[in-house]
Amino acid sequence: MDRIEYDLLPPIGARVQIHLNSVDRWVDHEVVGYYVWDNLHDYRNVHRVFVRVVDGEGYLNSRLLNDVRWNGNVPNNNEDSD
Repeated sequence: MDRIEYDLLPPIGARVQIHLNSVDRWVDHEVVGYYVWDNLHDYRNVHRVFVRVVDGEGYLNSRLLNDVRWNGNVPNNNEDSD
C-alpha cells in the first residue's frame, strides 16, 4: 500500500535512530512495529504512539514517536546534533 502524504510514522523497515542512555549517543535501528497507549489524562482522543525497533544485533526496543529520528532527521555520523 502506498504511504499517505504527511504520515508521521516511519514505515516498517525504515532506518531510524534512538538515543541510548547506556552509551549516551544516538544509535541506528530498524522499525519493526508500533503500539499505542491511552493518554495519561482523561483525553479520549489523545494517545501515546510508540515505535518498536531492533538494532543490528537483534535487540528489541521502543520509543515514543517523538523520540525517534527519521525522515531527514537522522545524522550520518551517529552524533547528537542537538
